[in-house]
Amino acid sequence: MVGTILVTGGTGFIGSFIVRKLVEEGRKVVALDIRPVIEENVALWDIKDKFIVVKGSILDWHVLVDTVKKYDVEYIIHTASPLTIEAERNPYTALRVICEGTMNMFELGRVFDIKRIVWSSSIAVYGEPEEYPPKPLTEDDPPKPKTVYGIAKLYCEHMTEWYYKKYGLDIIALRYSVVCGPGRTRGATAYASRIVEDAAYGKKVLVDIDPETTFDWTYVKDVAEANIKALFAKDVKHRIFNVTGKVIKLIDLINQVKKILPEAQIEISKEPRRPPYTTKYGYNNERANKELGWKPKWSLEKGIMDHVNMIHKFIKAKGS
Repeated sequence: MVGTILVTGGTGFIGSFIVRKLVEEGRKVVALDIRPVIEENVALWDIKDKFIVVKGSILDWHVLVDTVKKYDVEYIIHTASPLTIEAERNPYTALRVICEGTMNMFELGRVFDIKRIVWSSSIAVYGEPEEYPPKPLTEDDPPKPKTVYGIAKLYCEHMTEWYYKKYGLDIIALRYSVVCGPGRTRGATAYASRIVEDAAYGKKVLVDIDPETTFDWTYVKDVAEANIKALFAKDVKHRIFNVTGKVIKLIDLINQVKKILPEAQIEISKEPRRPPYTTKYGYNNERANKELGWKPKWSLEKGIMDHVNMIHKFIKAKGS
């Protein structure tokens, strides 16, 4: 029987979907978050009594130790992190939270013999598409981060390898692309989710991103599954994995939203901007497929439909 799984950032966007999937699988889960949000969380509101919530920071060593001891934690999924925009605005705080916070997870693993740690890295460790050959990027392509966020994530990837070689600590880093889904309203890459979210809530939508922008769209439920696959995968040979979806144009997403919600009021700005992360050829998931047994399952159409349905279910429940 698998012991307790600690999910940091457990009521955040990605963390909440990981918690939900773990609960659905009958796992014992502790969600740690500095600002826990349950009742208004579209992924958690209806399972709030099926997992434990701890309010605390990943920088508070005493809270972390007490949590691991009290709930007999055996596995950690670490998603807590500031976002790209926040990191650019306040590099010192971002570096401390991302780097020191992640090191705290690794130290917990070392001190308490945690069986495996899976944490959230990012395709932000890569550079601009023009800096690479015209092909999907693999984990072996050289990192060239351009943001504080990407630099911090790359540091943690290096420390992942160091802890594994120095202590044999079983750590896996997952590099996400533009993760989309219900509840994603913050961050530089939230623009795609906000279009779907606002349309589902019946709001007017102003698209301020160039609709011809190409980016790697990944549905959040695929990411949640990747974390759980990574947590229990056997015979893992690598420490770092791409966990990404499909390259699309933003206009494809807009048109899909209009197809599902014909009444949606969507207007495209006359002066659109370019988002921080774009890609022409996407990312290669072959390593994750071979070693973790994971590959993306959600198509753009099914993902948007699921997104809309979850929001409508949430509206109906909260309105009753």
